[in-house]
Amino acid sequence: MKKIKEYGFGYDIDNIKEVEEYVWKNYSPDEFKMDVGRGDNVMNSLTIYREDDDEGLNELIECCDGDGDYEE
Repeated sequence: MKKIKEYGFGYDIDNIKEVEEYVWKNYSPDEFKMDVGRGDNVMNSLTIYREDDDEGLNELIECCDGDGDYEE
């Protein structure tokens, strides 16, 4: 069953780009919304209407957790 899911992303630009590419290739534009902050190159959040069992997307999103190069 498809559900609406929301995800927030940090500073892991390379992995976030992979998520963006996967979503554009595997979902129709009316199934997702990507929010990109002013001055950013990649999305900051994703709202998507998706199946829970999309393992490809799940793995890509998990790779975005804590892998960024952000320094305070």
